[in-house]
Amino acid sequence: MNDTNETDPSGAERLFDLPPARATGLLILLCLVLFLPGFFSLPPVDRDEVRFAQASKQMVESGDFIDIRLGERPRYKKPAGIYWLQAGAYALAGESHRHDIWVFRLPSLIAATGAVLLTYLFGLALAGRRAGAIAAMLLASSFLLGAEARLAKTDATLLLTIIAAQYALGRLFIRGGAGAGMVALFWAALGASVMIKGPVGPMVTGFTILALIALTRSTRWLAPLFRLRDIALFLAIALPWYVLIHLRAGDLFWQESLGRDMAAKLASAQESHGAPPGSYLLAFWATFFPGSLFLIPVLGRIWRMRRDRAVMFLLSWILPAWIMFEMVPTKLVHYVLPTYPAIALLIGLGWAREAMPAPGRGVRIVMLALLLIPLLLIGAITLEAPKYGGRPFTLLASLAALLLLVPFLAMLIWRARFWHALLLAPALSLALSIGIYPTLARLPGLWPGKAAAGIINAYEACPSPGLAAYGYHEASLMFLTDSRLKHAPGQDAIDPDCAVVVVEARAEPDWRKVAAELGVDFRALGRAEGLNLATGKPVRLTIYARP
Repeated sequence: MNDTNETDPSGAERLFDLPPARATGLLILLCLVLFLPGFFSLPPVDRDEVRFAQASKQMVESGDFIDIRLGERPRYKKPAGIYWLQAGAYALAGESHRHDIWVFRLPSLIAATGAVLLTYLFGLALAGRRAGAIAAMLLASSFLLGAEARLAKTDATLLLTIIAAQYALGRLFIRGGAGAGMVALFWAALGASVMIKGPVGPMVTGFTILALIALTRSTRWLAPLFRLRDIALFLAIALPWYVLIHLRAGDLFWQESLGRDMAAKLASAQESHGAPPGSYLLAFWATFFPGSLFLIPVLGRIWRMRRDRAVMFLLSWILPAWIMFEMVPTKLVHYVLPTYPAIALLIGLGWAREAMPAPGRGVRIVMLALLLIPLLLIGAITLEAPKYGGRPFTLLASLAALLLLVPFLAMLIWRARFWHALLLAPALSLALSIGIYPTLARLPGLWPGKAAAGIINAYEACPSPGLAAYGYHEASLMFLTDSRLKHAPGQDAIDPDCAVVVVEARAEPDWRKVAAELGVDFRALGRAEGLNLATGKPVRLTIYARP
């Protein structure tokens, strides 16, 4: 057994030293290979994804790009930026793709790929080609970014704007100055971030700045940022829509976005998403996998390099934001995603600055233990898949690939051949992607909304029936049926001429009272059942219609 790190016996290290143009092309290809499995086949995911997509679709159909509506109700939890991007993708694809959720996922796919490329550029500027390539490869391979690249939500796009702002800020701090282009990029990225998810991006950047001021006891390095024309650029991007929506909706927008959405999450756990402090740290080893494997050997080196300005910047990016997210009562796994590029860059710096001594046996044992994560994940899904009506062929293929990859990777780690092990990180990620996402798409028990929509679309008694729901109000019913879902529990929710009603089993008594008051017979078109992913609870749906 070799207890000293490889010196490059086979040129593995040189594969991370490719010219930037070639590395960029390979990173784009890597992102597509890792992000596309399941991208087209996964049905619309309730709850957030399909709400964003439906509201974006309604923007195009109504021609109103200021107000945000979900069905007949306003949706003011997030600004208009992500809706504009998704609406643009839908407008380009055409009306024939109105039920294709992948069209609305395109901004996330492009943004996730852009985030990987910006991470590469950041590493290139910090410590050269090797650091950039390692960081970008590990970020692209991370489980969490792969999931967000497949969902029509804000988080991948928000990540891109935050990396852009942090890249400009980092160049300013590390190099002691920045050109006009970098300063403009900083303010433009912050403006775009505010349009995607309100104050989240500026909070991450603001915490970074405050930490750096505390560490350096200086604000002089910030002086180039505060030019009137650049601040005006930020205001020109971020301000107009907020003024227009205030004129349109008044205080309702601020009550929904800042009061019921952000402030409520800061005050208490919302929608059963509470967890104690430390939960993100525990989840990190799986959500950043396989990159989390390669953080462990460089932790000591990062600590020794803490006075290096690049390391100081990255730690200031990670730690304050991470602590904030850990302290917030409401916890969703993607909240800490804005820190993942900085973690990837720290790993790249740690591996690329100088030759790595072989970690001790204890470190290697911990790394070997983490290799159980993909096996446990795929194994658990393989056991659970039959409960939801699936035949897990892709899972079995993934499990077979992992059973080949994991022992080989374990041997490389134990022999301290870490450059070769790094090269296998994307293969691990790909094995997980091919196993998980196509399999989930083929489990009918996970998509009761899709099954219900299929029954509704097959109803031909009238071309566009009114749609009401009792006990099940997921937006996939609207997205997949071209209907506006009415939530009112009384008679007003029922279209007098042609109605389809989706009733969850627990709401049957309420529905029968309404039907009796109407004095009209409804016939059952069919039933759908499965797991409501939004709530984690099983549902049994009956679809009724009249005439």
